[in-house]
Amino acid sequence: MLTPAAAVSQDRNARTAASVQAGGVRRTIPRVAARASSAAWYVYLLRCSDGTLYTGSTNDLTAREQKHNDGRGAKYTAGRRPVRVVYSEVCASRSAAQAREAEMKRCTRATKEALVLGRQRA
Repeated sequence: MLTPAAAVSQDRNARTAASVQAGGVRRTIPRVAARASSAAWYVYLLRCSDGTLYTGSTNDLTAREQKHNDGRGAKYTAGRRPVRVVYSEVCASRSAAQAREAEMKRCTRATKEALVLGRQRA
């Protein structure tokens, strides 16, 4: 059985990706930071089986589409399967993707359809 201090130490070690030794100073780089900086973020439009459009954001477009089709995505799409990605944009960061998602959700259906057809940027 681990003592509380050993459990904390073990948990901390499990979350680190690398230790860097530079100039006698050891620095630990968390895995989360290493992953987040290299991942692209996307804003996407899904076409549901009933013809409606759903807007979302993710850092893994293929996996997210699969989750929606498995019924483990949004509640809205769970009852409207199958869904398919009909439009996506790459964003610089998660916050930029979420801001763009909010902007697209305020657009009319006609504007979203124009995006899908490649006629304009909403």
